[in-house]
Formats: sequence, C-alpha cells, structure tokens
Amino acid sequence: MTDKYQHVEEYTPAFRATFVNVATPNTFDPDKPAYDLRALYPNLGNNDFSNLQWFYEMRQKCAQINSLIDANGAITCSAPDFADGNAANCFSNDTNEQYEGHKDHWWMKYRSGSNNGEPVPFGIVDINGQAVEASQIYPGIFLRGMLRMFPFNHPKFGLQIIMRMEHLQVVGYGEPFASVGGNISTSKVFEGAAPVVGLPAGVAQTSPVASAPPAQSGAASAPQAHPGPGSAPQAQPGPGSAPQAQPGPGSAPQASAAPTGQVLSPGQFVKEFNNATPAVEPTLTPLAGEHTLEQWRAVMNDDELRAKGIII
Repeated sequence: MTDKYQHVEEYTPAFRATFVNVATPNTFDPDKPAYDLRALYPNLGNNDFSNLQWFYEMRQKCAQINSLIDANGAITCSAPDFADGNAANCFSNDTNEQYEGHKDHWWMKYRSGSNNGEPVPFGIVDINGQAVEASQIYPGIFLRGMLRMFPFNHPKFGLQIIMRMEHLQVVGYGEPFASVGGNISTSKVFEGAAPVVGLPAGVAQTSPVASAPPAQSGAASAPQAHPGPGSAPQAQPGPGSAPQAQPGPGSAPQASAAPTGQVLSPGQFVKEFNNATPAVEPTLTPLAGEHTLEQWRAVMNDDELRAKGIII
C-alpha cells in the first residue's frame, strides 16, 4: 500500500515522445499491460544537467518528506533515473542504427497508473485545454505532463521510489519519427520518389482542410480572395504600389510572418518552449463560424483576423 507515503507532483518541461503506447497498452509484460511512452530530453554535454535539475530536485523532495534520506543526504532506496540515448541498448539489433531522436538525448519512460490491475489511459489535452484523442499521439510529438512520484513497497524488489503520469498536454507537433527502431522518418522516404501518376481527374493531392477553411456563405464564411464591403485593404497591390505581405490562395508562406506549426529542431523547441512566457491564445468570435482557429490561420495571420473581428 502507498497510502502511508506522501506523493510529490510536478509539471515536466516539454519533451519529445517516442515508443508511444498511448492508444493501446504496452503488452511487453502480458501480466501487467500499461499505457506508457518514452520521453526524450536534450543531453547538453559537458556534465551539464541543468535541464534535468527539476527531476532530481523532485526525487530528492520525495525521498526527504518520506524519510528515505540518510545523514549524508543520499536516498536510501531504489529511485528512477534518466538513461543515455547514446548507449548500446538504443541501437537496433537488426540494423545497428540508433533509434531516431535518441542521439545526444536522455530518455525516461513515463507510464500511466492502474485501477484494480487494469491500465488507466492517459488524459490528453492540447495547449488550449481541449481534449485530444490518444490516436493522435505519435512518435516525434512534443508533450509535457503532470508527473507523480511516491514510494512503493514492491513485494519482490522491496521499497523503492516510482513514478506515474496520468495527464499529458500536447505542446508542439514535431516531424514524425519512423516506426519504432527505424532510422528514417516516413516523410523523408518519399523525397526521391517519382511524381505520382495515374490518379483520376479532379483528385486533389493536398488536403483541402489543411489549405483553407471550406467556403461558406454569410458572415461566418471563410476568407475570400476579394474583399467585402467595408473590409480592410487586400493583398492585391494597386498601380505602382509595393507587393503586400498577405499571400494569395495557394501561395507560399511569406517571410514576414512565422508560419503556424513551424517544426523546430528538438533542442531548439524544448529550449524556446520552456523559456517562453506562456502565450494567451486568441478567442474566436461568432464571425468565425464553424471554422477552427487553425483553419483561419492557414489563410490569415492573427493581426488580420483581429482586424476583421474574427478573433479577439
């Protein structure tokens, strides 16, 4: 029983997930299936563990409040620790290639809890607190979680400090890793492929949802290429005027605005996310209709959306 022990809870910094068993439990041990994932944190090198300090302070606090510290401040029982992503067990036995994302990273397995022996799925939300389906969590995504740490008297291994994580938040959409144990992302596999041929006429090769909100009539319709009465000046320049920043439909993103969903390197993303001041996401007004913020952002930046009264 763990009731007599005190638990410690902390938000983790952003991490990149791999070996994801979120939609279905990990059945490596068929007697103890569990929802779990592997969290990757950058290895800063030169014995610099500053980005992991939060974890060691949390572990020490858990041991301290449960009287599992000796006179020298050392923890007196088994306790979790990070593993080295450059170690031999992070290379495929089949190809001898290092698992994707592990190079120069530390890793830690986070698992959910159980109820009467049955694994409990992770609760998952996005950065706005909206529920996310477990099937949308993939290797390469950026997450953070609420980590719980407490002592547990294992019937075989004795007293030890263990961890559980029941809640996850999606904080960034990184480039997907290949299947577990692979060495190349699926998105890179097709880079050298020949152009697609043989599609029926009229079949689009890009998602219409990703490119722009579907056209609707009325005040809540998606933004059109031509302005309505009283609207702000459009991207089309007048005679002799300079080109405007607003792209036309289907044009490439402009350099003047950072594109939504930009994929950063793992180390850059984690550093920027953990050091950033939390941003307040804009709120959609009734003028947005049924379209999501992501759909509107695909065709306008936030300043233009505010100018048109679509967000506040």
